[in-house]
Amino acid sequence: MLYGKGAGSMPTGSAVVGDMIEISKIMGTNYQCGAPVVGDKNTLNLIGEGISQYYLHIQVIDKPGVLGRIATTFGKYGISLESVVQRTRGEACVPLVFITHEVERSRLNQALEEIQSDEVIKGIKSIFRVEKL
Repeated sequence: MLYGKGAGSMPTGSAVVGDMIEISKIMGTNYQCGAPVVGDKNTLNLIGEGISQYYLHIQVIDKPGVLGRIATTFGKYGISLESVVQRTRGEACVPLVFITHEVERSRLNQALEEIQSDEVIKGIKSIFRVEKL
């Protein structure tokens, strides 16, 4: 069990799970700590490093133009979207779910920081790296 004060519930949980997945991928291999090789399957990538696809769940106020504003911000940072799901529940706040194409996590973080500053954003609920097997 892991517990203790962290950076926040979702970012911390996502980072821990992501790191555990990376560690499990190299278990039983001949990975050499401190000697990573670019493109080698035995290279350990920590959250925030490298390029990956991401699943994003963002809670927003349900009004016209919100999806367009978010998509425009992603485009500003060169982030392409593979899929978008927008569901209306008849409530003031609704979920928007995105899956990005491959992107550097640092660029995604910059875009999400700008998106989160918009008054129509109620929260970024989940960020998960998409692992292709």
